[in-house]
Amino acid sequence: MFNLHPSKSYTAYRIGTFWGGRYRCVLDSDDWSTGGHSRIDHKVVHESTGEPWQERPNFLEIYSPSRTVQVYHCFETWEEIEAGKKAVSAEATAEAVKIREGDALADKLKTGLTVNGGEKAATSK
Repeated sequence: MFNLHPSKSYTAYRIGTFWGGRYRCVLDSDDWSTGGHSRIDHKVVHESTGEPWQERPNFLEIYSPSRTVQVYHCFETWEEIEAGKKAVSAEATAEAVKIREGDALADKLKTGLTVNGGEKAATSK
């Protein structure tokens, strides 16, 4: 997601996607580590809505700060959830975060995630 506007940020910005499921921001140009303001919470899980948008069967809504770029990853599709399977285990997700953030955040990720800013999602083995 690119928002290169010099001053306008967007709340609830819709992005069409082919994959319905749960998404997390995995790369963010606004992160503290890249000299940004850290306006995106990487613990928030965004859930797509099964309505068409931009000629795609699903969409998710995100916050898009001005002058930033984010990459969102679908770590669990609705089909996988219904089948009781996870596409990526908590350990694999923690490993990906460990590469970017360090061990402390990876350990927090193993214990639980914030879903849509409030509820906890189980991520145990």
